Amino acid sequence: AISADAIWSPENGVYVVGPGFSIPAGITLTIERGTIVKFNIATGGLITHLEVLGNLVVNGTDSDPVYFTSIRDDSVGGDTNGDGNSTSPSPINWIGIIFRSGSSGALSHGVVRYSGAFDGFYRAGVFNYGGNVSIDHVSFENNFQADIYQQSGTTAVVRSKFDYDNFAIKIDDATFLTPRRKT
Repeated sequence: AISADAIWSPENGVYVVGPGFSIPAGITLTIERGTIVKFNIATGGLITHLEVLGNLVVNGTDSDPVYFTSIRDDSVGGDTNGDGNSTSPSPINWIGIIFRSGSSGALSHGVVRYSGAFDGFYRAGVFNYGGNVSIDHVSFENNFQADIYQQSGTTAVVRSKFDYDNFAIKIDDATFLTPRRKT
């Protein structure tokens, strides 16, 4: 976990997240354009995810999105796990980004891929269990079962792309906002 507000930027290289990583309540993690975040594939039953109890701000751009992907994804950030071509990414390599009650997220111009390992409830790329989340220009690629799982809280999605097997968005007893298009 981080213990103070933090900014991640591409100048620091690829960020590799291991099991148990979280953003505590009252803390903000800002991720700048072009940053790559890879999730380690853990052993011993611990599956990696990003748990948000505080605030997550993703500031990508059209030309420099922020990537959330598997450590096995060599297409961005290179061969981070140092295994050459012996492994390749697949859905369920990591759980996803999980927003908890009271958290907030503003994800702009990002890519979420190869997630959807079972978290105990469902399989998706982004989970909302009581947060206030906005998703704008985010591309969901090669995630398992669903791209967004909405159980409680509020999620607003605009101008995003879904590449899914079963559901783009799975909603259970929640508020999900989609803006109406002006005519």
